Parts: sequence; C-alpha cells; structure tokens
Amino acid sequence: MTLRTRGVVRLISYFTALVLVLSGFLIESRRETAALKAEARRGSRRAYQELVASLEVLDASLLKTTAARTPAMIGKLASEAARRAGIAAARLAELPGTGRGSDRVVDYLNRAAEKTGQIADAAARGKLPGEKERKELASLRAISGEILSSFSERAAYIYEETFFDDLPEEADPDSLPETAKGSFAGAVSALNGEFPGPDGAGKESSGKQAAALELPEVNEEEAREYAASLFGLPREAAIPAGEGGEEIPYYEFHTENGETGTIRVAKNGGKLLSYAVSGETGGSRLSPGEAVKEAKAFLKKAGYGGAAEGVMRRESGVLYVSFAPEQNGARLYPDEIRLGVSLEDGRIVAADASGFLRSHRERELPDSFGEAYEPPELADGFRCVGSRPALIAAESGEETPCFEIRTADRDGNGFLCYLNAESGEEEKILLISEEDGCFLTY
Repeated sequence: MTLRTRGVVRLISYFTALVLVLSGFLIESRRETAALKAEARRGSRRAYQELVASLEVLDASLLKTTAARTPAMIGKLASEAARRAGIAAARLAELPGTGRGSDRVVDYLNRAAEKTGQIADAAARGKLPGEKERKELASLRAISGEILSSFSERAAYIYEETFFDDLPEEADPDSLPETAKGSFAGAVSALNGEFPGPDGAGKESSGKQAAALELPEVNEEEAREYAASLFGLPREAAIPAGEGGEEIPYYEFHTENGETGTIRVAKNGGKLLSYAVSGETGGSRLSPGEAVKEAKAFLKKAGYGGAAEGVMRRESGVLYVSFAPEQNGARLYPDEIRLGVSLEDGRIVAADASGFLRSHRERELPDSFGEAYEPPELADGFRCVGSRPALIAAESGEETPCFEIRTADRDGNGFLCYLNAESGEEEKILLISEEDGCFLTY
C-alpha cells in the first residue's frame, strides 16, 4: 500500500470516526430533549389533574353552602372553596398552551377565592351571608361549574402528546377539529370570553382599555432578552412559547433551569406580566422582612421600582406580598403587583403585574390629597395610628379616592377604614391581623 493510499485510508477512518462521534452526540441530545419534553408533559398532567380535582371540590363546597344555615358551617365551606379556587388558579397558571385567554379564567378564580374568603371571614365573626352574598355564591357556582365541565370533559385526553399544544390565534371555537376539541387549548378556547365578577359585574365593565396598550410595542427578541436578564438566565434559556392575551397581549417564554418556569412579558411596554414556577419551594430560612427586601430588589430590576409593600401572607415556604405604587403620596391599590418569594433562598417563584398593566396611569386626584388631613373623631376606645390618601376600586372597577385611616381599639384590634375623600362616607372597613411578621387584612 503506497503512502498516498495509506493517507486516504486514514482520512476516511478519521472522517468515519468523526461522523460516529457526532451522531452519538446528536442521538444523546435528542434523547435528552425527548426526556425533558416527557418530564414536562408529566408535570403538566399532574397539574391538570390537580386543577380538575380542585374544581370538583370548589363546585361541591359552593353547592353545600346553599344548604348550610349556621355561621360555623358557612365559614368552613366558604374557606374550603377559597382554598380550592386558589389552588385551581395556581395549577391553571402553570399549564402550557395558554395563549387562548386562560389568563381571564385564572383572574376569575383568583377573584372567586377572594370573595369566598371574605364570606368565610365574615362567618368567623358570626355573620351569616345576606341575600346579596347568597346570590354571589350562586353566581360563583354557576360559572365555576362551567369551568369544571369544560376541563373535566377533556381529562381523558391528557396522555396524548399534543394535548397541551396551543391553537392558532385565528381558530374559531365553533369550528375546531375533534382533535383540538379534546385539548387543553380547546377547553380554554371554549371558555374564552367575558367572565363576570362574583357580584355579576364584568372586569372590563368600564369600557376602558388596559393602560399598558398605550405604550409602544416591543418585538419578541427584545422581550426574550428582558425575560432572560430579569431572572439571571442566558438568552437561550428563555424558550419562546408563543403569544396570547387579549386585554393585555403578551409573549410567553418557558425556562428549564432545574425547575419549569413560565414567563409572560407584555407586548406593550415590554414589562413582566406574570411568572409562575413549578416545584417545591423548600424551607423557611428567611424572615418576612428579608423576603420583602428581595422582592423590592426584583421589582426595581423589573422596572416596577417605587411600589410600597402592603398585605403579605405566608404559605408553604412562600411569602406572598402585594405592592402598590404611589402618586403624590397616595397609594394606588388598583395598580397592585403581587409577588411570591421563596423563604428558603429569596428567589421569586410567582409574580402577577396584571393589575398594574391594566390600570396604572396618572390620575386626577382630589386637591385635599395634598393638604394636611385631620382624621374624624373616633368611637370611644379607639385611637388613630396613622392616615394617608389612597385610591381603592370596587369589584366593578369603579375607583374611589379615599383617606385610609388606621385605628386600634383598647383591646389591640387593628382596623383600616376607608373614608370617601369627597363625602366623608365610609367606603370599606378591614380588620388587620399581624402574625409572624405578616400583615393581613380581611
């Protein structure tokens, strides 16, 4: 064999070996990708099953309240309904393929949890639901039952690989193919529409468009860069997963850095709309104060700096905190941003800035907000702890300028009283509970 022939043989051998090595890498990469997709599907199936189970208990609890006659039983059932509505909202927010308006269903479930929680709190103080509250409970059950029916009908399809695929934005729910009708996106599409509030009023009854829509639109690549940098990830780790939203259009990105996360960035303005992560949150190493400090740093990085913390609650190793921006010293409660912070390591595990993006704008506030305010005379045994101007909103969306008066009675019970800034009438009274570093109102 000549030297030239031996060289050609060596070259062919090297090339063959290289092809085999590269093929091995490609096969292994495909296996890893397939394994990741399979694990993601398993997580989504678990979340879907928990969603349906929670909706079933929610529906049953709301039905039982129609037969309950004592405050103790009403409180027990409404409390369970609130808990299950919250779990259902959390599981639904975790699921992929949500570009068909599931944010409205999540928002409805969150408001249902809030309303049933209020009824449970009132029952704990011995107050039975009045006619209005019973109508609200009936309305909640009718709509929650519709949500349950739509999702439970599709539970048999969750083991199909395409179940969590999204649908084209132009798809017509009435003319979906049978395969799409048996999908998660098909269920969301069927539900997509105006969900009324627990009091029967629509979330968008004012007819105003979301304030964020007035901002310039960013492209997907800009949103991806923002999403990755916000969570300290390389750009490639924020995987584009489509678009969605009607009231607040958004780009969606998925992350796989040890746990599955879903990031939504508003198209208009390019700010964080929401974030949800699956998986365990760990223990409780941080204090609430330390967790709030981490939350404030995150808000500043996300472009929401300056908001002040308010209500906070601790649940399963996570501190959930509400932040409200201010205008000339007035708290703008309709513009609240909600964050969930892991008490194990301070990382953000949940975020919802929809209230801010929906409502935040410069308001025309009463002249009295800029003047020194003298709280009215209080009932015997009460003292004023502090006051400030605030903007609150009814469930119908109507905003009311108020003075927020914090008071305490001789037994140490705390209250927040909201007095109409123009008429002086009481608009709302909340009880304050401060436990283990958390500030709760009900």
